[in-house]
Amino acid sequence: MPAQTQGAAVGFGTYGGSSGSMTPVTFTVYDASNTSLGSGFVMPVVDGFTVTQNGDVVNTKNGRGDIDSHTVSGEYLEASFDLVFTGSSAANQALAERGFPPGSTIVISGAPVRTMGSFTDAINVATSGSLPETARWHPMPGMSIRRTSSGTSTGSVTLRRYPLIAGGAAIVT
Repeated sequence: MPAQTQGAAVGFGTYGGSSGSMTPVTFTVYDASNTSLGSGFVMPVVDGFTVTQNGDVVNTKNGRGDIDSHTVSGEYLEASFDLVFTGSSAANQALAERGFPPGSTIVISGAPVRTMGSFTDAINVATSGSLPETARWHPMPGMSIRRTSSGTSTGSVTLRRYPLIAGGAAIVT
């Protein structure tokens, strides 16, 4: 796979890439101050992903103990991305493997539009408009990096997207 620069994520499975009419899916990473990380961060190649719609369900039982209603709340999307870390130099490789800073947010663009739950576009983040479409992705703690002596450097990261957290809002403690 070719060396990657900030935001370039070709190899996004069947999403993006240079074949046919597909365009690369881009990731723009912002720190907790809402400043783009630019050249200080090299986005890993995204090899594949899984998106899941999550939420809380509370069941209510009647006097006989049978469930007669349920309440759904707390909707969010969770995406697990399979990463391949590449770099045009050892320094760029290190930038790709450094992970996401605490409180960072991510804008994904260029992926095909897919509706899921409250989101008319579950993967891409709109740069203007209203919630939930402008809600950014939030990296969850626990990004992994796997290196072997003879293989490619790989890893994974889990991102969450909440329909009511606006733009670059992030909490760092």
